[in-house]
Amino acid sequence: MNRFLKSIVTGIIAGAAGALINGAAIEAVKRAGLRPGTGGLARLVFGHNLGPVGAEVFHFAMGIGMATTYMVFVRDLLPGPGWIRGLIFVQLPGIAQLFWVLPATGHGVAGVAISPATPFLAWALNALFGVVFGAIGGAPQRKGAYR
Repeated sequence: MNRFLKSIVTGIIAGAAGALINGAAIEAVKRAGLRPGTGGLARLVFGHNLGPVGAEVFHFAMGIGMATTYMVFVRDLLPGPGWIRGLIFVQLPGIAQLFWVLPATGHGVAGVAISPATPFLAWALNALFGVVFGAIGGAPQRKGAYR
């Protein structure tokens, strides 16, 4: 299998696993009575709430898309082991969530209108996703890359 195809397959597997673990963590946070500020991007993209099944499908697809983008285009450019690379990568979408998605959905900058804990919860859940898919994606594929 060539390197490009391997990166795509790895991205799909890592993204699916990351999305599943992230989704379970989101559910645990919600069951604990906390509000993590999730689901806003789907509302922005589609203009309405997708319902529980639609939201999960969107979440899963976004996880696979993000991890595949990372595996194909970004993984080899970042320093450190896979989990650190994934953690670094998710900072940009995390910033977009905190400073674009949450304000655009009426939840204030960083989601503080939801709860004072929302900024931390949103960051921690994004970080978990990045650590999981980065760890599964592993080391860079190009020779001589930083390990």
